[in-house]
Amino acid sequence: MLSAEALTNAVKYVGRPADGSDPRICVSLVRLDDGDRLRLRIANTKGAPVTVQNEEGPGTSGLGSRLMKAFVMQIEGEAEVVEDEGQYLYDVVFSRREFARDAEGRRAAA
Repeated sequence: MLSAEALTNAVKYVGRPADGSDPRICVSLVRLDDGDRLRLRIANTKGAPVTVQNEEGPGTSGLGSRLMKAFVMQIEGEAEVVEDEGQYLYDVVFSRREFARDAEGRRAAA
């Protein structure tokens, strides 16, 4: 749910860079050096809007931002937003968890 909401924001606010290059959205999920944590990163270029935008910008207190904060809390992660003149970057770092079988034999987070 977190990645879907963050990606929705990236699509909503992607912009065409001032240098005329194509707008981009990048998504990555990598294991950090300690091996126990993962980083989800979703970034989009800024510039001339590609889609119709409302008054609420990325990282504001809209429903999407509140949902993302709640999802990050559920996975006991830490979120960071970095914005510069060329891109908007959303990083979430969280611990990797193993899955175990529940009483009915279904896989569930341990």
